[in-house]
Amino acid sequence: MGGGALPACAPRFRPYDSGIMRAKLIVLLRALARPTLLFYALPWLMCLLALGTVAQRYIGLYQSQNLFFGSFLLWVGPVPLPGAYSLLALIALSLLANLALSLPFTRAQAGIILTHVSVVILLVGGLMTALDRQEGYMVLGEGESAHTVFDYQQPDFVGGQDRYSLKPSATRELPFTIRLKHFDKSDYPGTSMARSYDSDVVVKDGGLEWNASITMNHPLRLHGYTLYQSSFIDKDGRLLTVLAVVKNVGWLLPYLAIATLCVGLLLHLVILSARRRA
Repeated sequence: MGGGALPACAPRFRPYDSGIMRAKLIVLLRALARPTLLFYALPWLMCLLALGTVAQRYIGLYQSQNLFFGSFLLWVGPVPLPGAYSLLALIALSLLANLALSLPFTRAQAGIILTHVSVVILLVGGLMTALDRQEGYMVLGEGESAHTVFDYQQPDFVGGQDRYSLKPSATRELPFTIRLKHFDKSDYPGTSMARSYDSDVVVKDGGLEWNASITMNHPLRLHGYTLYQSSFIDKDGRLLTVLAVVKNVGWLLPYLAIATLCVGLLLHLVILSARRRA
């Protein structure tokens, strides 16, 4: 065959029609932005939170988290139901669709837009936490040092609420060392139930060394790690401190989300007040 002519039987391709694709995209965004999605997603998410909280007592904290809060599907027998990840992804897509449909933004929408953005930031922070969060613990007696963290497993409770032992698990190394100087536990008057407990420690980081105090409401932050006063172990009358060690790259995003939310709500009130005066 000569020349560049195509045979009669050759398929004909239509040129790319951006208008059709744009219309389909708008239909998809409007479907995702419908309030009906949130109307069904939020109650089921609250049910998962309630079920997961109750289940912690029977199957343990971390198994409950993985089952109810850390999965895309929740299997009830042979029936798959949406898990927390699926619901949060749907909520995030719905918020992003609302933002996309609001383009181009106007000054009058600034407060509402910031409020939506704050929720998206919060969800992104939760995603980063779920993908990269590292949790573990270290157990120290007075005078002991450690730079090793044990990954959490199901706690093996012994006796009352304030006395338990922890099963051994995989370990990870810290870039610094913690030495326990003194552990203090105070009880409620007339009982053996712990009211508060705190650890006085010495932190050794390379050639530097300094004193620090880790209490129930004041953790120690260093090199991206946060050390919390988690609990204690009563081992034959000797008290051992249990420090929770968490590495979470997204820890700052919830604070940023709350600040953005506050600014957005205040800005929205200011805009509404200005409209009424006008």
